[in-house]
Amino acid sequence: MMKSVDTRRLARHAENLRRRMLRRWLARWFKRGLRRIGAAFATLRAEAELRAMDAHELHDLGLDRGGIASAARYGREG
Repeated sequence: MMKSVDTRRLARHAENLRRRMLRRWLARWFKRGLRRIGAAFATLRAEAELRAMDAHELHDLGLDRGGIASAARYGREG
């Protein structure tokens, strides 16, 4: 009788550990996804700001229209 109680307790403990690990993994996965979405929106905002500038303003920054997407994603040196 004692052995089956220990087995059930161990099984319950293992299931709790599995659930905790799954919750942690999902939380990390979700946070990483939110960071990626935030970075994508920041890139889109930067690209929109650069596209709103005229040719003279872009030239002052060392850019032309063709380099806007690259500059928004990777910076001016990218």
